[in-house]
Amino acid sequence: MLETTSCTIPIFVLINTPFNLPWGSSIYSSVAAFNAYGDSDGSDYGNGAVITTWPDPPINLSDI
Repeated sequence: MLETTSCTIPIFVLINTPFNLPWGSSIYSSVAAFNAYGDSDGSDYGNGAVITTWPDPPINLSDI
């Protein structure tokens, strides 16, 4: 059973030791599963996040 499909990492973790990433850094990550069935291999690295202080505004919004 799949219970979680996302992961949130607080910004203070990324900008402090051991990562010390500056604002504007591009985030690359890999995911692995650890459970009762064993440990999986890590996924390919992906890049889908950038640390920003002022995120871009949402686009394609519509009134409901």
